[in-house]
Amino acid sequence: MADKLLPLTFDNSPADVKVGGSIKREDLYGKQTKSVEKSGETLEKVILTPWGETFPQNAFTSQRVDSAGALSSPAKPCTEDGEEIPVHPSSFKETRPLEPATTTDLILLKVASVIPAQTSLPVGLYKTRYNFRDSADVQTAILNVTPTGAFLLVGETAQSPLLGKDETYEFFEDEAPENEENEMGFSMF
Repeated sequence: MADKLLPLTFDNSPADVKVGGSIKREDLYGKQTKSVEKSGETLEKVILTPWGETFPQNAFTSQRVDSAGALSSPAKPCTEDGEEIPVHPSSFKETRPLEPATTTDLILLKVASVIPAQTSLPVGLYKTRYNFRDSADVQTAILNVTPTGAFLLVGETAQSPLLGKDETYEFFEDEAPENEENEMGFSMF
């Protein structure tokens, strides 16, 4: 994907950020291909019909249907509990505010995508809302600007609270109790 301009504002002034394609797991770790062979011939997955016929797995396609059996369409409005959820325009179509983020914001982010970025913003963490396409689902994005480059980290914010104080539990005592008479032995079992 070519670099796309992500229109953002920081302190009421434009802070344009260019983002590229997201980094996939295969880009970092490579891709593993699983295959099964028998007598030097590669086997493929098939689906067995109730009539005993086999078909290659890639010979089938699927369609989403609702509970009444009608085909679902992505053009239909999304609903939750009977109420229509508004569809937000893509982050590339709408200017959104960029605000300073804390390391706690970064810790609570469950990162789903890492997108390389180019920006002239100073080094730091910045937070905004992000959705690639027009969607009802808008995710949190943290722009991490370092001296060597920038990355847009996109995902959901965790709902679990961080613990503030440490609680230490001692499972073993330093000294054995004085009234302990029996040592462990096989007779105990």
